[in-house]
Amino acid sequence: MTAKHNKLGRIFIILSLITSYTYANVQVCKTQDIIDKMEQRLDKITDYQVTIKSIVNNQQPAEMVVASKRPDLLKATIKISDNDTLTIVYDQQYQWIEEANMVYKVDLSKIKQRTPERPFNTDYSLAGGLLSGEDYVGTIKTILSIYDLKASCKGKEITLKGNINIEKFTKYTQIRQLNIPQDDFVKQFANTLKTATLSVNKDSYLVNKYSLVGTDQFKAYFSHYDFAPLTAEQLSFKLPKGLTPIDITPGAPDALPVPATDNDIAPDKTTPHN
Repeated sequence: MTAKHNKLGRIFIILSLITSYTYANVQVCKTQDIIDKMEQRLDKITDYQVTIKSIVNNQQPAEMVVASKRPDLLKATIKISDNDTLTIVYDQQYQWIEEANMVYKVDLSKIKQRTPERPFNTDYSLAGGLLSGEDYVGTIKTILSIYDLKASCKGKEITLKGNINIEKFTKYTQIRQLNIPQDDFVKQFANTLKTATLSVNKDSYLVNKYSLVGTDQFKAYFSHYDFAPLTAEQLSFKLPKGLTPIDITPGAPDALPVPATDNDIAPDKTTPHN
């Protein structure tokens, strides 16, 4: 009896320890609280720099460094290949696009779809891990708003996952004033990038990575965050000597499609750098 009693006693002690450990490590993981804290963190960002690595359908990864002084100054450098870099600058007056010894400019005052909330929304928008026309802050806030996300927590990592909300996304496309048939686009996007998954740092509430998956797959990884103040000079565009910019403002005589940019809300799935 003594041996059996001691054995049972040890079992109860072990069970008690396991139960105590489990209760001590239960993590409160309320989805709306997490989203609220993420949005509060994003709303505090004025100046930032971040490195973004993006992968479309398992193609070659592309890397982009984005620096911005919100709301309307931004400079992005995208490494297309070992010998080719795409630079996009918004300086409040113009959008500048430089690639392969060519420079293009867009008169921002003539772009009707731009709004105070989306000053980068032109026909030649940023891609490479960002939704078209959105900067880093805008991209994350949009994903939080158009997907029905549910949180799970483990250690210092929060995972948010869910499917697109058609009603919310339709309303978003109406605000964006997209120059394409809305119903067709909503259906296409919902099918192509149906499910969003975000990995979030629990200490900073910044996104480590996100993926949008459906019939296609898009992944973006964020690193080297820096929130030091930036000057307009740091984010300005310096026209290389000997180059004359081509005016591609819609309606301008020389307006031409510019390679390596997209005019869709989602990252361009046809080129590896977007």
